[in-house]
Amino acid sequence: MKRIFSALLLLAAIVLSGAVQARTINGDLNHTGDLDVEDITLLINGYLTGDKEYVNGGNSGHEYVDLGLSVMWATMNVGAKAPEDYGDYFAWGETVPKTDYGWSTYKWCNGSENTLTKYCTDSDYGTVDDMIFLYYKDDAANMNWGSSWRMPAVFEIEELINNCSWEWTTLNGVNGQKVTGPNGNSIFLPAAGLRWGDNLNYAGNYGQYWSSTLGSNIDGHASNLVIDSDGVRSLGYYRFAGLSVRAVWPYKALTINGDLNHNGDLDVDDITLLINNYLTGNKEYFIDGGGSNNGYEYVDLGLSVNWATMNVGANASEEYGDYFAWGETEPKDIYNWSTYKWCNGSQRTQTKYCTALRFGTVDNKTVLELADDAAQANWGGTWRMPTKEEIDALVYLCSWEWTTQNGVSGQKVTGPSGNFIFLPAAGGRLDGSLDSAGDNGFYWLNSLSPTRDTDAYDLNFNSGGPDSFDHNNRCRGYSVRAVCP
Repeated sequence: MKRIFSALLLLAAIVLSGAVQARTINGDLNHTGDLDVEDITLLINGYLTGDKEYVNGGNSGHEYVDLGLSVMWATMNVGAKAPEDYGDYFAWGETVPKTDYGWSTYKWCNGSENTLTKYCTDSDYGTVDDMIFLYYKDDAANMNWGSSWRMPAVFEIEELINNCSWEWTTLNGVNGQKVTGPNGNSIFLPAAGLRWGDNLNYAGNYGQYWSSTLGSNIDGHASNLVIDSDGVRSLGYYRFAGLSVRAVWPYKALTINGDLNHNGDLDVDDITLLINNYLTGNKEYFIDGGGSNNGYEYVDLGLSVNWATMNVGANASEEYGDYFAWGETEPKDIYNWSTYKWCNGSQRTQTKYCTALRFGTVDNKTVLELADDAAQANWGGTWRMPTKEEIDALVYLCSWEWTTQNGVSGQKVTGPSGNFIFLPAAGGRLDGSLDSAGDNGFYWLNSLSPTRDTDAYDLNFNSGGPDSFDHNNRCRGYSVRAVCP
């Protein structure tokens, strides 16, 4: 449990694709993929009327407020019609309101707090899967509002608590907290009470708002924001209870399509530049969604690092690419302990990256050195394999969709920025065979498993979604998807 929440603290440091191959041409207002006379006409019209077309917009019709924090906050609760409306109530990890809230009706247990079937890190509470953040399909904000709306992570709630001023007040006769951000903008959180059994309790005096994060000490609890006339705080509470949900929208500055001189508006200079680009064939691309590092392209998903558009060894985003044993930098024909670089022929003779004597020579190294990092060794620049915290962000702050690209199965991963990458289900290699290709994807992280020196962390996914807490034998051949600052 401590291991998981140490990772959570590191994840809290994350600042919160249209892939690079599909960059948008700045000035292509009719979306034909080129610059033409109609684009010039549309730009002139936009200049004369004040109409502007934005890239990376869209919030599914629900309004948000910029409080000057890392995410935008919705103006009202999920299920509400106005900021002071209570809205709907949800058990944690459920996406539909109901009439009775208790362990006997809770979706993710078998009738009691000690029989949890999902989001569990301690066997005393149920079946362990080490998942601490809600998947989008279990997120009431995302499932009800769509697009990039989601429930706030606990560190985003703590950011709201610590960086805003709070005032107990009334709005249209409803009690609640007025929350004013560092930039002076504000939202209103009604004291909507909570649902327990078939009753609504404490409405008007008290409010609780779910985060997307499991509680820090008891798996039967999830973290939430508590408000009343005495102030605000972040606590854990029973997952089965019906609490309010206030959604967040990951911040991404909107770019005006046609603003070729980048002054934040449409003007005569933009028209002149667009005409020149049309006549000369020059095109300007929006590259806020990606770029390149040492010749290899990346996508900005709105996370703490940029993600490569393809696997190491691939020539397109859907290609499987090369397979690497963990800590090795070249592909090979046979993947097992007898061919593994960092052992003497068996799993209990590790010669590097070992923390326990029973597994080999202890050096207490748990993170790959860059010389042993397949991404860095093959691509150079500032490329490297991702950390556990970076994979957690990819899993819990992005939406995942099982799909195909050019006939190849895999997961389309869409980040808070609205940009995406495609991860092919490339399977894995053991001995001389390729297994599970088309059904599973296995991608190495840069760190050892904390429980067994013979294993390293990997991201494992299939059509059912991702698992960032998976780990497997270091000698196996898995894919590598690189990241860079």
